[in-house]
Amino acid sequence: MRKTYRRYDPRLRNLVAVSVDLSKFANLGIPKSTLKQWKRNGVKNFITIPEFELSAEKLVEENIRINAELAAARAEQDLLVTIIRIFGFQIQYKRLPSSEAKSDIIAAIKKAVESIPLQTCLVTIGLSAARYHSWVKRQVNCLLKDQISCPKASPTRLTFSEVSKIKELFTNPDFAHYSIYSLTWLGKKSGEVNASSSTWSRVGKQYGLDRRLRRIYPAKPKVGIRASYPGQIWHLDMTILRLQDGTRAYVQCIIDNYSRFVLAWHVSVNYGGVSTKSLLSKALSKAKELGLDMIPDVYVDSGSENINENVDQLISSNQIVRTIAQIDVEFSNSMIEMLFHRLKHRYLFTIPLTNIEALVKAVNFYLNQSNTLIPQMVLKGATPEEVITGNWGDDKIIYFKEKMDQARRARIIKNTSECCTPCLA
Repeated sequence: MRKTYRRYDPRLRNLVAVSVDLSKFANLGIPKSTLKQWKRNGVKNFITIPEFELSAEKLVEENIRINAELAAARAEQDLLVTIIRIFGFQIQYKRLPSSEAKSDIIAAIKKAVESIPLQTCLVTIGLSAARYHSWVKRQVNCLLKDQISCPKASPTRLTFSEVSKIKELFTNPDFAHYSIYSLTWLGKKSGEVNASSSTWSRVGKQYGLDRRLRRIYPAKPKVGIRASYPGQIWHLDMTILRLQDGTRAYVQCIIDNYSRFVLAWHVSVNYGGVSTKSLLSKALSKAKELGLDMIPDVYVDSGSENINENVDQLISSNQIVRTIAQIDVEFSNSMIEMLFHRLKHRYLFTIPLTNIEALVKAVNFYLNQSNTLIPQMVLKGATPEEVITGNWGDDKIIYFKEKMDQARRARIIKNTSECCTPCLA
């Protein structure tokens, strides 16, 4: 029969080897000859794991840490089991009208929070913090008469006295001419309300506070002068540009009020009555070419290039009528000013204007495009050329409206026929 040998921990052998009194190991049941042999052999190195070298205090700490991790894992598991039981596998896109189910979820989260952070709980189940806190607040029934909901549920919100002070300042006619920002600082300086301007605005909307001033002074007209047919009213004006080579250039245009068609334009390094008369003559020729045989009322400003003997010759020969904007009439010359704004900011300022030749080329390109190719919203999708030539009418507007309706119906059919599995909508 094979003899069985007893095995001892190597740490116990080294402890015996460094001990002076071997009698204190007698109660361990180890033979004396074995103890003496260990003593003679001395301390020996052996291979072990780091945990065996820890002290008792370290082992207790490690045990506590492992138990905490185990408790957190169990809490997370219990929370997931509860959510899956109520929602299935999705929570982000589902509505939960049942108050009992919400209560079960809140209870499961509160239990899990004892072991893991709240944010970890919410991320684990896919529930947003705003949705969770909204559920919690609705569960609290506040009996305070001056509070909409329990103040403990939102401890950082404004107090009743602060809200009352905001209402008072908001509706006080003595401060009607103060802006919201000014009222905010007024409350801060008085020490009665220390809140941001967005909070003031929210309180005003929440309680329906109206602090709009009643205007007495007549409002400025938002719609300028409008012609009834092409060729009735023209606008003439000039804008100045400084080129990259330092040259100052002048762009002068004439636009038809009804159609927004630019009848004539020219670019030069100088201006004056001769240039204006030449431009008007060019516009009159273009109007006749388009079939417009009438005397236009040309709106201009009071610049010297518009009021001079050269332009007066066209007036005396009964070719045009001149009206000085904001002097003869209260309307401004804003329509052609908007044309210059578009010309500059939508095109000229985006390309290199190295010299006068480059500017002439750019102005010709954009104004030709504006006349013939670019649809305008104010013209209900038509180009100025289509309007001034009569090629755009109500029939085309109705046609495109029907196309929009058809596209909408086709879009509904296409979108409702496609779905994923399972469809969350």
